[in-house]
Amino acid sequence: KKKVKDDLLSRKERENVDGKRSQITQKFIELPDFPLPQQAVEDEAKAIFQSNVQRAMQQGAKQEDMESKRDEMWKESQVQAQARVKITIILGRIAEIEKVEVTNEDLAQAAAREAMMMRTEPQAYVEELAKDQARINRLRQDVLHDKTLELVASKAKEKMEDQVEKEDKKEKKV
Repeated sequence: KKKVKDDLLSRKERENVDGKRSQITQKFIELPDFPLPQQAVEDEAKAIFQSNVQRAMQQGAKQEDMESKRDEMWKESQVQAQARVKITIILGRIAEIEKVEVTNEDLAQAAAREAMMMRTEPQAYVEELAKDQARINRLRQDVLHDKTLELVASKAKEKMEDQVEKEDKKEKKV
């Protein structure tokens, strides 16, 4: 019973954190647009498009179906890419201001999580990862953004708690 209860509490806490992060990300997307580096958007769109095609093929989509939806999929990939690049720039700037850094331990933990998700031996995955500097850089960037998003979420929580305290004090005065 205790294990089930702990699992449920852990899952609920994770859902709350994920929800908060999703709200913050959505707020970033809603910020006024600013010029994005077109090469970065194009590269991200290609990566998203290829990932979506691979996923669809793994799920049994036929080649002719993919061809008929190609333009629609590409447009969707470009919209997603613009949002991702915008979020990346915003989180990168926040990380810079707040001096968020990625340690080797952070990278090792992230690589171990990825290995587990891919059902690969962690040591073998790390050795494979070490051969590809671009993948290491991508993992480092993902960890940096994750840590920065966590920081923003914690600061948002602090501000909300401060706001609640102020409202409670006002009510007590009345």
